[in-house]
Amino acid sequence: MTEQRGKTRDNKRKNAQKLKKRRHEMYLQSLRDEILTHAAPELSAVCSEVGEGEDLSFIDRMKKVLGATPYGVGLAANQLGVTKRVCVWRSDSKSRLIKAMINPVIIEKSDDTEVLIEGCLSYPGKRCPISRSLDVKVSYLDEKLAQKTETFKGLEARILQHEVDHLDGTCQVKDLIEAVKKAAETEPVEQSV
Repeated sequence: MTEQRGKTRDNKRKNAQKLKKRRHEMYLQSLRDEILTHAAPELSAVCSEVGEGEDLSFIDRMKKVLGATPYGVGLAANQLGVTKRVCVWRSDSKSRLIKAMINPVIIEKSDDTEVLIEGCLSYPGKRCPISRSLDVKVSYLDEKLAQKTETFKGLEARILQHEVDHLDGTCQVKDLIEAVKKAAETEPVEQSV
């Protein structure tokens, strides 16, 4: 009898853990679903600078959404429908440390470039070869609104170039997808006999 109660208790505990895990995954998916995709007009908007005294509470939401993505390393505010010059990023997709940049401007790019395959959270499943500068110098405000100027290299430089593109209303992944699609539509179809 006590053995049966123990099994029942274990089964209840396991079911409760499964339910908790499922609810957590549903919560993470609901966060990921907030990311605008494809033809959302905000993705083409040139974002305006954050002014003094503006509410920046949306940055916490941006961090939660980016943290909910399994492979995302950067997110621009307009990808969540906020057309302000703010982005959040992390040095790799496993990092829990997510940083924010307010009003970032790339003030210098190295001439040395590298082509790597790049994806975009707003164009899920699409990946394209993109050429980016290896080093960039960025001027921005941190979350405490302190002015910073930093040089970033490698993957961090690539991430920030991608996010600043978004804030400027462009996305190279989108542009390449559209160029390939347009080329496929205009190429003559060969006929076989």
